[in-house]
Amino acid sequence: MALEESCENKNYGAASENLKAALEVINLLQKYSSIPKVSNLIDRVYDLKNRLTNQACNDLQKSLVKPRPQSLNIQQLRDACKVLDAAMAHDVKEKFLLNLINVKLVDKYRLLYEPSQDCSWLDSIGSRYEWAINQITDFENSYSQIFPYNWHVSERMAASFCEETKTQLSQVMKRRKRELNLDLLWNAVLETLKYEADLNSKYAGIFVRSRQSSQSLYLEQKTVESDTNQGVTSYSDNMATTGVSASETENNGNNGQRKKTNTQSQNP
Repeated sequence: MALEESCENKNYGAASENLKAALEVINLLQKYSSIPKVSNLIDRVYDLKNRLTNQACNDLQKSLVKPRPQSLNIQQLRDACKVLDAAMAHDVKEKFLLNLINVKLVDKYRLLYEPSQDCSWLDSIGSRYEWAINQITDFENSYSQIFPYNWHVSERMAASFCEETKTQLSQVMKRRKRELNLDLLWNAVLETLKYEADLNSKYAGIFVRSRQSSQSLYLEQKTVESDTNQGVTSYSDNMATTGVSASETENNGNNGQRKKTNTQSQNP
């Protein structure tokens, strides 16, 4: 099998193409999976898919994430990324990119701008943004040829930096809230708006929007599940949010019934 041979030789370029073709055939054969030979073929292809995925991810990790990275084989690493796409290994890819961004950016950032450091305060906020720009630019110069465009690695790095900055600034302002003043806050806001404008001009925002869309969909699904599971509890909660509790509704209903009974008893 060509797929097996390319896997053995770590020929990721050929492996990604062979894997695509094999998965297309397997999808067509799924309705015949009750046939032993077909079932064995399907299992064999999925085993090779998992093997290729782990192999490609390990090579990416060794070359890009490990403390002592190996010399870079740009073409092989680029083809390893194609394998992850061909295998539709979304979770594996996301985990790898998270580790990569932490090692190349976030861990360094946390160490350099630790809340106890003087440079962590708002009067040095511009240095944070300049540092991030330089770090991401250096990363792009070294690794941009490796990653597919649709992975949006640079935009992911910028988004991770912004998230970490929000966390750090919240901590340091809480710790040093007595030192806050209007001029300090205003200058920090201006610096931040300038940096945000730079980000908007550089990145299309595709990754950020897709993540926000995924998060919104997840929250909607959880809301539907919660409403379905809670039943009467959800109804009571909704009543409470409008300022009318279930007990108040019941009391009002009982009072109305008593009033109706009293009226009937008074009428001849």
